[in-house]
Amino acid sequence: MGNIKLLLLVFFMMVIMVNGYWEEERNALLELQANIMNSNGELLVDWAGYNANGFINCCFWEKVKCSLATSRVIELDLAARLGSGDDWRFNASLFLPFKSLKLLLLSNRNINMT
Repeated sequence: MGNIKLLLLVFFMMVIMVNGYWEEERNALLELQANIMNSNGELLVDWAGYNANGFINCCFWEKVKCSLATSRVIELDLAARLGSGDDWRFNASLFLPFKSLKLLLLSNRNINMT
């Protein structure tokens, strides 16, 4: 009986940790989307729409890839369509919540570092 209680405790701790990652990284993705839209009006992906419709696990969002082991975001595809819009006022601090990010695609994006 003691082993079952221990396994349940470990399971619930893992669920709490993963939900914390999702919330932190989901909020960061929504801030990133707002930053890009405020800079050049481009709607990269409707991440806010996913969130509003109950798809709160950002690992299933378009242009986002997560680790199967940790459920943390490991890849973001922010590449722009060719010839899309004005410069994006890049804010590197928006990427701080992505502790496990290994690949960030920014091709064809006009980035303004000022």
